[in-house]
Amino acid sequence: MLPTSLYVLNPRYDSPNRGVWRLDPGVTEAVRVTPPDLQVTAFDVWPDDGRMAYGTQDGRLYLVMPEQELRLLYDVGQQSDYAFSIDSLAWSPDGSQLAYSLLYQDWETDFESRPNVESLSGLWLLNLQDGAQTRLLSNQHPDEDVGDWPYGRIYTDPIWSPDGTALILRVGHWEGSDVAWLDPAGYQPDETNLHDPPELFWQHGS
Repeated sequence: MLPTSLYVLNPRYDSPNRGVWRLDPGVTEAVRVTPPDLQVTAFDVWPDDGRMAYGTQDGRLYLVMPEQELRLLYDVGQQSDYAFSIDSLAWSPDGSQLAYSLLYQDWETDFESRPNVESLSGLWLLNLQDGAQTRLLSNQHPDEDVGDWPYGRIYTDPIWSPDGTALILRVGHWEGSDVAWLDPAGYQPDETNLHDPPELFWQHGS
């Protein structure tokens, strides 16, 4: 069965066409479906009812249902004055949760003087039923003591398992990127549920 619509993201910061666009079968021109004044950085569509979630360069997370008004789910600006963006997001298979990554924009900084940077940056889970948010993993920012190549890890691009119990992640660091998985997809202080592959530089997971 052919899809009813194709959704694409134009991510260029300097483009007037930035945002999410929809292309329908048999139609030659795409239609922008996100407001032109929002710098959209990530989105996902839940196929069962057509709802869309998208995040912005300034750290806001939105939900839009078919034939309904845009709804603001989260605004990091209410918790911090520093620059964060929604880097990626994904609906859970049952549509009840959103996994999303919140990325701090300025890695060249004194993190000890900005404590809420570490408490916000990372991989989060938003429950749509009660609005509860849980941080699953904390990004690890560079340490000034390790020399010219500071070590850091950022967790992005969550992909849900079909049963909604686990997440595959892309892990970015100064050497490149890797793949890890979070099983189960919940918070554990010692991160025993975070698993790395036996070798470095895996690129994609499914």
